[in-house]
Amino acid sequence: DASIIESPNGPEPKGRDGNGDFIQRDGEVKKGYKVHLISNQKDDLVETAKLTYASCHESRFLEDTMDKVEGNILSVLGDKGYSSDQRKRDYKARGIYYGILERARINQPLTAKQKKKNSRIRKIRSRIERIFAVIKKHYGFSQVRYFGLRNNTSHLWYVLTAYNIQHAVLNGP
Repeated sequence: DASIIESPNGPEPKGRDGNGDFIQRDGEVKKGYKVHLISNQKDDLVETAKLTYASCHESRFLEDTMDKVEGNILSVLGDKGYSSDQRKRDYKARGIYYGILERARINQPLTAKQKKKNSRIRKIRSRIERIFAVIKKHYGFSQVRYFGLRNNTSHLWYVLTAYNIQHAVLNGP
């Protein structure tokens, strides 16, 4: 999944952080970066992450980020932004469960079967949303602290390392 991390300079176009970028969501302009995370379903630890500009679409980085995961990937779950018929065929051919939420298309509403599948997937996907909630609320990573993609990527890794250590200690083996 991916989430926006805002730049402290706010929405003005000529902020001090030249690497931050703009995105419009729900009629609001936001400036900052986007964190892309892959977590392990078994223990909810963050496997890998990538920090990009806010305007980069998350689906562009799914395969790149998956290549950094060690071990076998048995399933991929994601929101509607990752939905693609080609990706669905590719994953099926590789023996990977395609758990990307189905989306309605023009003149093609979701079937009852697709709605049921989406409901099951949402329950599992809520766990990665919890990771974003923890790093934003408890670790204060709702805004970047530094200028530039490189510095903020380093900070992201410190935050995720702290999350993984705390999560592993609290939830045990």
